[in-house]
Amino acid sequence: MTIDIQKFILSHLIWIGIAIAAGIGFYSWKGEHDARLLAGQEQKLAEAQVKTLQQQIADRDKQTAAAVAPIIKIIHDVQTVPQAVAALPQVVNTPLPEPVVVQPNNSVLIPEPDVIPLFQQVADDKVCRPQLDTATKDLADTKGIVVQKDAEITALKKKPSFWKRVTGTAKAIGVGIGIGVMLGTKL
Repeated sequence: MTIDIQKFILSHLIWIGIAIAAGIGFYSWKGEHDARLLAGQEQKLAEAQVKTLQQQIADRDKQTAAAVAPIIKIIHDVQTVPQAVAALPQVVNTPLPEPVVVQPNNSVLIPEPDVIPLFQQVADDKVCRPQLDTATKDLADTKGIVVQKDAEITALKKKPSFWKRVTGTAKAIGVGIGIGVMLGTKL
């Protein structure tokens, strides 16, 4: 009876080996398939985040340009001291501490050399602050884009799966054997 069992096991050993190999193959294929799907989802997510960050940068730049445009127009329109005195409250957006009175002969009580530089400094401050804020946020978003692109590159550079490498090697060996057989039959 033990001989019959041994014969049965030996005769079916190849099928047991094939079943084990098929189970291992299916398990590794499923793991690689899931990893490939996950990498594809990560790549799509990274691309979507990059597009969102780029859109935020573009929108923020447009908003800053629109906010700064009236101040830049005022800066270009101001040429004289009375114009600077009159435009200063518009740039500061608050009333001046002391009312500046323009005299009937277009002279002002503030000495002329001090008004134009004061106006230019205040107007420059009003222009530069939003631009600095926008540039800082754009830099942060740009760094976010770089991080997402790096994540995308990492996902794309992942080492090919074991079975992909086996398939590639098998193809190369098959081509080599095919060329060898062809050359052997011709010679």
